[in-house]
Amino acid sequence: NTIEIQRKLGADMIFVLDECTSPLHDYEYTKRAMERTHRWAVRALEHFHKISDGGQALFGIVQGGAYKDLREQSAKFISALDFDGIGIGGSVGRSKDDLYNVLDWTVPLLPEEKPRHLLGIGEIEDIFHAVARGVDLFDCVAPTRMARNGALWVKDSENFRINITNAIYKTDPRPVAEGCGCYTCQNFSRAYLHHLFLAKEILAMRLATIHNLYFLESLMRQIRQAIRDHALIKLAASWGIDLGNLT
Repeated sequence: NTIEIQRKLGADMIFVLDECTSPLHDYEYTKRAMERTHRWAVRALEHFHKISDGGQALFGIVQGGAYKDLREQSAKFISALDFDGIGIGGSVGRSKDDLYNVLDWTVPLLPEEKPRHLLGIGEIEDIFHAVARGVDLFDCVAPTRMARNGALWVKDSENFRINITNAIYKTDPRPVAEGCGCYTCQNFSRAYLHHLFLAKEILAMRLATIHNLYFLESLMRQIRQAIRDHALIKLAASWGIDLGNLT
């Protein structure tokens, strides 16, 4: 039982089981997967209430692929259940526009008093657009997977990243990102990380991961402050991201 397993793991936030479709699945398959996810959600919630001691928060998951009517149907169904928060999962289409459409269809139908969690999204541009549409939480393998492959987030670089294995960093004495407060940037140079990756030292992946996670957490702190200051559009613009009139 997935709820029993997650309870034993002791996570603060846990999720129901769902069927995650892909952009290759057609409407009918996506609909069946959504309905199966709904049935699982009801069963999981019932069992969670039987065993819960109040120490965990259970999130339901909205499915429906990139189909407007299915997303709306799923958002209403999951929102009507007594979950602590709502996840938005599954296939979000084949492009960023598809992702933003899914959020535009889904988020307005979710309870304002409950946190909204977007599953599997971690690119900088997507985070800004999702936050502007009302998303609160994210999870994604991007920062750690990129780090393992030598891709480090830097604000003023193309696609917000550098590939530390490139030869130009062989003798670069600067930190990964100027002004970054992470352990990696405070103690090691680009040249040293470049050497570690070429030497295939496990420390390379660890130091890169520390930087990318710190970078993302720092970005979220900036976003939270910008929301308090009614300045999210301005902050996004400073990153070269146009939110239009979303906020």
